[in-house]
Amino acid sequence: NTSCFSSSRKYSAIVRPVSPIRARTPGVSFIWPKTSTVLLSTHVMQEVENTCQRVLVISQGNLVANSPVDELLQQALELRSVYLEAEGNQIESGLATLDSISEVEPLESDGGRKRYRISMSGDVDARADIFHLAKKRDWILWELHEERPRLEDVFHSLTVGATESSESAN
Repeated sequence: NTSCFSSSRKYSAIVRPVSPIRARTPGVSFIWPKTSTVLLSTHVMQEVENTCQRVLVISQGNLVANSPVDELLQQALELRSVYLEAEGNQIESGLATLDSISEVEPLESDGGRKRYRISMSGDVDARADIFHLAKKRDWILWELHEERPRLEDVFHSLTVGATESSESAN
């Protein structure tokens, strides 16, 4: 069982590597076997996501998560979003009519193309609804893809929520 520890100014996470890992620090040339316990201090969640199988997240001294990385990401389906790039009329108001969408965030446009980050309601995938609406309204779709949450997003949602609730209690 390999454990790693991650921390930033206010937040911490403990993680477990999936497989033997090679030290990535310049000048360090050894490999930790899969059966070892490794304590890693980092705020780089991408590294944790790529190397570890389990994560414990501690915020303000409180344990806010203790799960395998895959399970933690699965629980964070409400953080999924869709990226849309399209041309057409009344795109934003049209998207607002779909029940599968909880929020539409306009992004910087590129010429006639409009871009949006769309939050989905619950675990519903809104892409088919968006496609059918685009077809019905004669929009040109340049891009439509799901952006799955990264461990960084999950970590932020867990620690910001814990920080806000502890600050409001004080």
